[in-house]
Amino acid sequence: MDRPSTPLYKQVLQSLRSRIVDGTYAIGTTLPTEAELVAEFGVSRHTVREALRQLRADGLLESKQGSGTTVTGTPSQQAFVHEVDTISDLIQYAASMTFSVESTRMLKPEGELATRLVGESDESWLCVEGARHANADGGLVCRTTVYVPARFAGVGRMVGRGNGAIYELIEGMYGVRIREVEQTVHARPAPPAAAKEMGLEVGAILIEVIRVYRLQNGAIAEVAVNLYPPERFTLTMKLRSKAR
Repeated sequence: MDRPSTPLYKQVLQSLRSRIVDGTYAIGTTLPTEAELVAEFGVSRHTVREALRQLRADGLLESKQGSGTTVTGTPSQQAFVHEVDTISDLIQYAASMTFSVESTRMLKPEGELATRLVGESDESWLCVEGARHANADGGLVCRTTVYVPARFAGVGRMVGRGNGAIYELIEGMYGVRIREVEQTVHARPAPPAAAKEMGLEVGAILIEVIRVYRLQNGAIAEVAVNLYPPERFTLTMKLRSKAR
């Protein structure tokens, strides 16, 4: 079964957000009417309204009766919002950034790392370290370390050559399928290297986001560890009840 494509309202949202970032819609500018946006994007009025609602919630727009919708702000370079509902959203998320690879090596996990790789520490792993920068403004989003088991280590030569999700490279190169992604978010002291790059004191608190990507058989295909300064990280989740 193919993964669902990016929801239409998010496509409109991303397009409008990009226009605000690049100055096409400067602060004080009145956006086109809902009817004009519906015609431009070829979507429903409901879709346009949902995109505008999210931009208002982010503090970028203000709507007043009789005055239309006005740009009131631009996305802060200090904030990067995760809005992930499905695995396919991770592709869009990764595509919004550039991963600058700083080092690539093979290693045998020990200690905390061995525990993190959940019982699969006997084999060697490809370790890729670097930083992710937002395509919109070039600002540092996070420090990233990715671990890939040796059987998929061939992706190492592709990482950093363009935007996109590493797990998607694994699927494409090896004909496997990611079944699920387990995400853990918690606070931790900043390692020296991350603190220096982010202009923080060593030991300052960062937000660590760990994603474990599993195949259909439950085996790990990738573990990604991302470190964010707290003021640059927001996580948005939607919880839906199961149909009865």
